[in-house]
Amino acid sequence: MTRVFDEEQGPAPDPKPTPEGPRLGLTTPKLLAVAALSGAVVGWFVVETFELLGRTVPVTPWSMSLVLLVIGALASVAAVVVSRRAGTPGALDPSSAVSALVLGKTIVLSGALLAGGHLAYALTQVGQWDAPLPRQRVLWGLVAVVCAGLFAVGGWRLEKACWVDPGADEPEDAA
Repeated sequence: MTRVFDEEQGPAPDPKPTPEGPRLGLTTPKLLAVAALSGAVVGWFVVETFELLGRTVPVTPWSMSLVLLVIGALASVAAVVVSRRAGTPGALDPSSAVSALVLGKTIVLSGALLAGGHLAYALTQVGQWDAPLPRQRVLWGLVAVVCAGLFAVGGWRLEKACWVDPGADEPEDAA
């Protein structure tokens, strides 16, 4: 037994989005600051928890910084590919563009979060600079801050490459 639901669907939805509805836009500086400050709070909390438990605070591994650089570079390459495809009509379907935009936004916010966390991590160790292990924590923490910043820049480029001006699809009035 099959049922046909076409008659029960009601009126077709309006294809134009309403300006009052939720919109996906570029990451704002305010949101970046919130992510970086959140990362700083979490980074400070992690260091303080290690010290409270009497554990040794680990040194940031160089491999994490390398992975951040590689992913940031791949996001930058994807930004170039997306921007070239966006110029060719029909070469980039809307769902792929939105997926790339969301990926770029995720990379930007993750990079800000990681940069803030590692900056707090490094700053908590500056007072013990004379000892070799805290000095390594500061240096590798600052390397991680720079790499997380470059990671975020790669995501920002990808996000920016996917952005389309909301009024670009509307035809101009020739009146």
